[in-house]
Formats: sequence, C-alpha cells, structure tokens
Amino acid sequence: TIPQIALLGNGQLFAVWSATPKKAAPGKVFGAFSDDNGKTWSAPKLLMSDAARLMADPNILVDGNRVLVQA
Repeated sequence: TIPQIALLGNGQLFAVWSATPKKAAPGKVFGAFSDDNGKTWSAPKLLMSDAARLMADPNILVDGNRVLVQA
C-alpha cells in the first residue's frame, strides 16, 4: 500500500504501511521511525496483525503525545 507518514511532536517521522502476502487475505501493518527527516529509518516493527480481518491502507492520527494507527 501507499505509506502514510506523520511528523510527531518530538520531531521524528513515523511511517506506516501494510503488507499482504499473495493469495492471503489478512495483511499486517508495519511502522518505522526516522530521526533524520527520512534519510534513514528504523527497522520495521509489526504494529497490527489479525487473521480474521483484512489489514490494509493504514492511517495515522497524531493527537498531542498520542499516536493512533487505524487499518
């Protein structure tokens, strides 16, 4: 999917994206952080996975110090 990127209050960039294996409906949502305006990124972390639901097109909502990811 198309990644979503948000600027956090601490200056980091936060990116989320989904990955769906071929011939498999449920996907997984991953996220990564950048401390240098996107030049480099942390290793991806699995954020969401649910075998009963399709995980696709995640979005980010930043509300002060809270960061919410919806897929």
